[in-house]
Amino acid sequence: MKNKSLQATSVRSALTFLLIAVVVVSTAGFYFAQDWLNNMANDISSNSTSADPSDSSAQALATIKTEIAKNKSAADKASSLISTSASYKDQMTKDINKYASQAGLSIKSINTNQPSRASDMGNNIKVGFASVTFNNPVSLQSLLQFLKGVESNTPKMQVSGIDITAQDSSKAVDVKPLTIEGYFK
Repeated sequence: MKNKSLQATSVRSALTFLLIAVVVVSTAGFYFAQDWLNNMANDISSNSTSADPSDSSAQALATIKTEIAKNKSAADKASSLISTSASYKDQMTKDINKYASQAGLSIKSINTNQPSRASDMGNNIKVGFASVTFNNPVSLQSLLQFLKGVESNTPKMQVSGIDITAQDSSKAVDVKPLTIEGYFK
C-alpha cells in the first residue's frame, strides 16, 4: 500500500472547491431567504391594506356621530319646519293670531277648511291653506309687520296670495282675504 500524503496542490484544489461550494450555497440561500422575506412583506402589506378601510370607516363613523351631536340643534330646527298633519290647522291659526296681535291687526275670520295638496318639496310634504280676512282698513305698517312674522314663522308658512287697495287720505289699506300656505307631513 502506498501512503498518500497531502500535497500542497491537492489541498489548494480541495480548498478552492470548498470555497466555491460555500459561495454557491450562500448565494442560493440568500436568494431563497430574500424571496421568502418578499412574500412575507407582501402578505403583511395586503393584510394592513385590507385593515385600513375598516379602521377609516370606524373613524369616519365616529366623526359623523360627533358632527350629528354638534348639529343636534340644527336637526331639531329642521324637523320643526314642518307641522304634522294632525296639528297643522291649529298651529297655523295660533301663529296667524299671534302675528296679527303683535302687529295690532284685528282678524275677522280664518278659514283653514280649504283642501290641501301635495307640495313640490317631495318627501310626502303637503301644503295646507288658510284664508285670512281682516277688519278693514288696516295700517300698511302693521300689515307689513304681520307679513314679516308669517314669512319667518316656524313651522314654515308663506303668503301665496294678497290683494290690497290703498285708502285715499291715510296710510291705511283695505286687504281682501289673503291666502297663507302652511307645510305639513
